[in-house]
Amino acid sequence: MKNSKILSHGFLIGLSLLLLNDLYLKDHYHNWWTGKISDFAGLFIFPIFLSLLNHKRPLLNYIFTFLLFIFWKTEISTEPINHINEILNLNLFRIIDYTDFIAFSILPFSYYYYLNSSSLRIKQFKPFLIGLSIFSFYATSAPNMTSENESRIIGRYHRIVDYETYNKTTLNIGFQDLECKSCYEIAIGPDIIAYDFNENFIIAKLNPKLNKYEIDTSQTEYTILKINIDSNSIYDRKNKLVGLTEEGFYRKRKELGIPDSLTLNKK
Repeated sequence: MKNSKILSHGFLIGLSLLLLNDLYLKDHYHNWWTGKISDFAGLFIFPIFLSLLNHKRPLLNYIFTFLLFIFWKTEISTEPINHINEILNLNLFRIIDYTDFIAFSILPFSYYYYLNSSSLRIKQFKPFLIGLSIFSFYATSAPNMTSENESRIIGRYHRIVDYETYNKTTLNIGFQDLECKSCYEIAIGPDIIAYDFNENFIIAKLNPKLNKYEIDTSQTEYTILKINIDSNSIYDRKNKLVGLTEEGFYRKRKELGIPDSLTLNKK
């Protein structure tokens, strides 16, 4: 712990940027860039933070950080995250977006900085910085929703705002996991323009995906989802009609007896 660099200028700047981005910038200027700033800042400071535990072989801290980030940002971590949230009553959350891996480019600069930097003489602040760092790593993994009640639409269906995956902020409707309160499967999305609902149906107008990372704002399509708000199981995909044209949407809603009171006026 004596050789830890968490009291250095670079670590303090990286930590401040991570906190500023997660606690302010993402909420007020949510876009692709604010989604990536946390990845770059986090990958810069996390291996330096690990030097508290292992300062003799710093390269191992960087290898561990590299592997942990891959694990965290891929599907293989979903089940472990669910178990951790359930056991520890946490709300760990992340969006799987493989463009986040561009943040790996910061690791060589962080390693060079670690080897050549020096610590400030403010050892009395070390316990505070350790606690603040742990908080920042949790804050960047917490779901970006003000509260469960404010995000809930009906039953276990919630509004999910995605700031990172696509070239614009998108609104989705997610189905909440019964055991992991911060885990959702996207039921309708990715870019809902308007929606409405009752106890039997959710209807939505949306922009489709142009490709894996872009939304086609020049096109619109419609989705109809038949729901059971009392169900404890995952929503039935057989009851979802997707990719409907405007004509097909109005024909299907008439066939299904969806009342005219659902008007696609919510956003």
